[in-house]
Amino acid sequence: MKGEARPIYKMFDRSDTKLQIPVYQRNYDWKVANCQQLFNDLVDMAQEGRKNHFFGSIIEIGDDYGGEKQIIDGQQRLTTVYLLILALVKLLEEGKISSSKMNPQKIRDIYLVDQYVSDVENISRYRLQPVKHDAKAMMCLFGPETDYIQKSHQTTNFRFFQEEILKQRISTDDLWDAIQRLIVIDISLKRDEDNAQLIFESLNSTGVDLTEADKIRNFVLMDQPADRQEEYYNNYWHRIEEDPRYEDNEYHVSEFIRNYLTFKLKKVPTMGKVYSFFKAYVEREKLDIEVILQDLTKYAGYEKQIRDAEIPSQKVNDILKRLAVLDVNVTRPFILPLFDYWHEGNISADQVAAVLTSIESYIFRRLIRGMQSNGLNKLFATLFSDSKRHVGLEKDYVEIINYLLLSKSESSRFPTDGEFVENIETRDAYNLRQQTKYYLFDRLENQDSLERVNVIKGMQEGRFTIEHIMPQTLSATWKKELGNGYQEIYDRWDNHLANLTLTAYNSSYSNKSFHEKKTAEYGFDHS
Repeated sequence: MKGEARPIYKMFDRSDTKLQIPVYQRNYDWKVANCQQLFNDLVDMAQEGRKNHFFGSIIEIGDDYGGEKQIIDGQQRLTTVYLLILALVKLLEEGKISSSKMNPQKIRDIYLVDQYVSDVENISRYRLQPVKHDAKAMMCLFGPETDYIQKSHQTTNFRFFQEEILKQRISTDDLWDAIQRLIVIDISLKRDEDNAQLIFESLNSTGVDLTEADKIRNFVLMDQPADRQEEYYNNYWHRIEEDPRYEDNEYHVSEFIRNYLTFKLKKVPTMGKVYSFFKAYVEREKLDIEVILQDLTKYAGYEKQIRDAEIPSQKVNDILKRLAVLDVNVTRPFILPLFDYWHEGNISADQVAAVLTSIESYIFRRLIRGMQSNGLNKLFATLFSDSKRHVGLEKDYVEIINYLLLSKSESSRFPTDGEFVENIETRDAYNLRQQTKYYLFDRLENQDSLERVNVIKGMQEGRFTIEHIMPQTLSATWKKELGNGYQEIYDRWDNHLANLTLTAYNSSYSNKSFHEKKTAEYGFDHS
């Protein structure tokens, strides 16, 4: 390992070397605020006559003979400066700014592209080679504006730099001079001599800007040869993390791996230590990297099936959707291995549906009972492994799960029928958690009917609201109708389920008498 201070733009000025962002790195994600700070620093440096500005460190790994250098740390800084130089060059080429010192074609050929590679869609043409989605967005910036990929951070920041340059807070020549005085510490590693993973961990020990999934991706891919990195990323990791519905998908991957580790280890890693637990698990079990990636990919497939509720059994899908409404992810470390057990042919779809129905009842009864959920992490971490110990004892698998759930005591126990009836009648149902109310009113309306009303969507959009039959503020008419004991009746029933109904006409009911609510147009008599 060797390190030296050098201007960051010189990192691109190596005719025999390209800087590659390896597939295990996260996408470019600097925001405009980061770019604004850099541009302000450059302006200040020029106006104050400072000799240089320190811009952090870059860690690269490769050999001493040119070719490709992989960027282990510092891709955000490198990419941002590359975009800034490109923004300058294109404005000069288009004649929107002028310079007495800069030759845009020369700068393009030395710092941005390899002039001897003519194919503009070949990533090897570019001095900086980002990961896939970023690479496409960056290459488009070299072409006409109509081809730009608008949603890319690269495009956003490139446009920002062009706008700032056109403001001419400093001259083009002064800006280029300031860029040339941005200094980084270039730390160069040799693949066969330096432990890149340990160095990376040391630099990122605070976890700033890196999710647990980021660190795990680096761990499984960093020490692999470049061709294997590409293979493992495309065949496994890309399939694990790809989900366009989540803007912050790295968090959801971290959560998935936490659930995976929970049923493997039979204990729950804290969210901030998922990477540490994962690394220890792989090293302790001496697991081959491809084997663990294959296993993760398999369970990521189950995770998607569970989340999307799109499997061949409609019974199972319906229950998965209801569990999703309850939003109790604590069950996932049990359901993931349950799906694997099912896919291996050990149980049927009907048995899976019956098991999930028991889980659904267990969770909902506890919510209505108002029981704490902090003990459930441990229960669902071990429920599948506990169930496997009873397999082969001439018991149906559904009976095994029911036996295990009913055998729990104290904070983890299964509420009885009597307790549930008591609580569903006396609980303040109006002020339940929102997800629990969605579930409760959906089940009351639809049960298992094939003619369904989309209650949850209606409640989310505000079209359906919860109506107090006896109003929250009693009018003189209501007090008279309830009689002398009206206050006692009000206190007993105000927010309880017996006094609540779902309606699309809440505003028209207001504090009207019970008779008016019953007989009005769209009143209770027509419900």
